[in-house]
Amino acid sequence: MGIFKKGKNWYIDYYDQNRRRRREMIGPNKRQAEIVLQKRKGHR
Repeated sequence: MGIFKKGKNWYIDYYDQNRRRRREMIGPNKRQAEIVLQKRKGHR
């Protein structure tokens, strides 16, 4: 799990409740990516 930057956008990488790996583009704001990742982790 984590946050990474590709080009100008930040992405999150995590495993969902079904143990599937998910990657989502969040946008150009790193702080927003951190917030979304925490929300995704909380849904376990």
